[in-house]
Amino acid sequence: PAASSAKAITLAIWLENTYQSEITRALWAPWVLHAGLGPEDAFSGQIARVIAFALEAAGAPIVKGGAGNLLSAFEALIKERGGVIRTEGDVASIIQSGGRATGVRLASGDTVTAKKSVICSVTPTHLYGRLLGDAAPKADLEAAQKYRYGKGNFQIHYALDKPPAWRGEGLAKVALLHLTPGLDGVSKACNEATRGMLPEVPTICVGQPHALDPSRCPEGKAILWLQLPEAPRHIKGDAAGKLQTPADGRWTDALREAYADRAEAILASHI
Repeated sequence: PAASSAKAITLAIWLENTYQSEITRALWAPWVLHAGLGPEDAFSGQIARVIAFALEAAGAPIVKGGAGNLLSAFEALIKERGGVIRTEGDVASIIQSGGRATGVRLASGDTVTAKKSVICSVTPTHLYGRLLGDAAPKADLEAAQKYRYGKGNFQIHYALDKPPAWRGEGLAKVALLHLTPGLDGVSKACNEATRGMLPEVPTICVGQPHALDPSRCPEGKAILWLQLPEAPRHIKGDAAGKLQTPADGRWTDALREAYADRAEAILASHI
């Protein structure tokens, strides 16, 4: 029980008990967002330590020439072993026989058979509610219907004429950094997003892959990607009380642009 309790400790408590420096707390607080958790969530302290260990042991490598090269490498590996990649084929259902998956049926009516198994990278509701259909075990279907989805991600990409002139010394050489008011700021933004609100001051993850791989862009240019992992899945309002949110809780083009402006204003304050 004691060991389990230690693992369940939140990141906020672990950071407050471990570090006196607010800067050090701010350094580590955002990393748990990459695991879909917030500083106040159970087990977030344990997950953050795993991430910290991985960063210390292996760093955060990127693919030279762009992430597309990773897909190309997997494609070559699959084809080298006789595999075939098919795209734009909507799977309507999983074919079953004798209690096991034997293939899939596409919306077009075509079927693809499987020798050993069918691996699905889909949501629980999609798997049990659609792909398995009437064959889905009742208990599993009911559990899937109760599945609670987490926060969303809001991402912005920039192609810049020149590298950003950061106010902080040395930041131009950092491939991934976080813009945040600190530990409490991350907790606040997570709480707002969990309650369906657009965070007033979202945590912004800033990727500068050209800092490690200059081949990502023309000489003298730069690229940035911004990731806001504290985006509400269903929008109920704006924590800042400034943006008009739709009654149906869905993103609109106008809201997307307005929220992007908020993130960009925060970014601009650091450059």
